[in-house]
Amino acid sequence: MARRRKRDGKARASEAPRVDRRPPWAIVYYEAPDGSAPALEFLDACPGKIDAEFTAVLDAVAAGPLPQFSGGGKWEAMRGTMAGWYEIRLTGPGREQFRLLCVLENADDK
Repeated sequence: MARRRKRDGKARASEAPRVDRRPPWAIVYYEAPDGSAPALEFLDACPGKIDAEFTAVLDAVAAGPLPQFSGGGKWEAMRGTMAGWYEIRLTGPGREQFRLLCVLENADDK
């Protein structure tokens, strides 16, 4: 439990943290005109542990307070001409790098 200091120097318990009651964001994969889903094909081709880790990061991002979710170093905001995109960075067997690019869209933005 978080604690605060009173003016007299004694600690007191803070109020309960606010709970965000908004529903989590949905994870939606791009579907090409031919019906393929390149991101799903990529995930299917990843080693099982990497696929599971991508899924865990995506689930945590979707459940978190977006767009300021920190992601523990695995979820990174792109900069420059890629601003608005996010990247999940994972290291697999033999230090092979796996990256998945994501866009956050709010239904209210459409």
